[in-house]
Amino acid sequence: MKIRCKRIIYIMSILALIYMIFNMVYAASYSVLVGDDFWHGVEIGKFHVPFGEYVIASFKFAKKIYLEWQGTYFSMFIQALLSPINNFGFRQLRIVMASNALIFFGALILFCIIMLRKIDKEYNYLKALIIAIIVFAICGYEVYSEIFFWFSGATSYSIPLSLLLLGASLFLLIDEKRNMIYATASGLLGIFSGGGSLTVSGIGAYFAVLVCIYMFMIKRKVNISNLIVTVLWISGAAFNAVAPGNFIRHADTDQTGVHPLEAFGDAFDMANIRWQFFFQNTNFVFLMLIVTLIGFYIAIKTDFNNKDEFRARCIVTILGLFTPVVTSFPLALGYSSDMIPNRCEFVIDFSIIISAVTISFMAGVLIAKYISSEQRNIIVIFMIMLMAMVFMLDGYGYQNIKINEIAEQLSDGEYKNHYFECKGFVLGLENYDKNADIRISRNMFPAEIDNTQNFYLSTDPEHWLNRSLAEYYGFNSIAISEE
Repeated sequence: MKIRCKRIIYIMSILALIYMIFNMVYAASYSVLVGDDFWHGVEIGKFHVPFGEYVIASFKFAKKIYLEWQGTYFSMFIQALLSPINNFGFRQLRIVMASNALIFFGALILFCIIMLRKIDKEYNYLKALIIAIIVFAICGYEVYSEIFFWFSGATSYSIPLSLLLLGASLFLLIDEKRNMIYATASGLLGIFSGGGSLTVSGIGAYFAVLVCIYMFMIKRKVNISNLIVTVLWISGAAFNAVAPGNFIRHADTDQTGVHPLEAFGDAFDMANIRWQFFFQNTNFVFLMLIVTLIGFYIAIKTDFNNKDEFRARCIVTILGLFTPVVTSFPLALGYSSDMIPNRCEFVIDFSIIISAVTISFMAGVLIAKYISSEQRNIIVIFMIMLMAMVFMLDGYGYQNIKINEIAEQLSDGEYKNHYFECKGFVLGLENYDKNADIRISRNMFPAEIDNTQNFYLSTDPEHWLNRSLAEYYGFNSIAISEE
């Protein structure tokens, strides 16, 4: 009976992962060109040229942005290198966006497997359940449209975060494998991810420091390879942070200067806002109680007698709770407010999910470690009752699950129709007269749908997006007409 239950949990977890990832990847393949996708393409200035020439143009674009707008040296390079409007258009966009989602979830699953590798194989079914819970928390509560449905958001946020997860997975194996390939690859991936959004590079630098703290606590020394990789990860983030473009851009939004102390306060507010989202709008507490129960169950059957290692895990877990604040700080510093765009919500939420799962698991381990065997049944009964109460009162049900909404939209052909309507509209602009003032009536414009990034234009021909689109197509101006 026990073997059958384990098999059911394992199979259901795997099926849930396949369902969520398949629908997200499939939906992402119907992304359309939006906003900065046109502006960046025009700024690159090269269209359908030989590959070598285009790579050079991509480097020049990244350098220009680094010096004049923001420090995302790696993101701006791949933004240019992979730009659909400069090369193969909508077909390339579909491939890039589907790959973006697939690589992110693949990197996330690999990272989770590495994090859970020291738990005995006997508990693989519970590992699969934890991973399914993490993926559900990303897919079930919020549609991160600026991540999975926007090319520019993917290049600055999710692609660097995917590389960070791959680098972090290798980082965790450096001390065990003692192979320079792991350290070299991890260091390079850390440098690449450090050139993404500062919210991403902040996570990477903080993670590297936590790994070093953990290794020092259990071994009283830090492996030189770990130290070098940490320096590389921090250097990448620092090179991003000190970019002249960051200060130029900040001066455009806040002419009073940079305010680190105020930014710390705003960072705590941002983290708090996102924590409240999970506690007030979802079944996140219920899922974290499941993770706590998993930690408890594994702990009562596993030896945790290595005091140094156990203490190190507890301390690093507690320090990990500050990751959302570390993630939010660059955003708060740059915007001089607690405003959180959808793409930044994704990174902050990701840090909250990983931190919460870790602390919940360790809470279960601590409970198992410090209560007597006679009290364990009472604890299990209490936790099951608490889970049942939370499940009934949180108000979260099938109709609230975002990935189900996406699956239904895919089934109804909504994403497909929207994609081809937007594609037809954008390609149809090539038929308008060059050097003309183009005005397009609202009823000719593609209709918006939920749970994606929609193509848009302003009624103001001087809007930056309208000017970029006009320059790309050779118009004098373009705008939406309300008539």
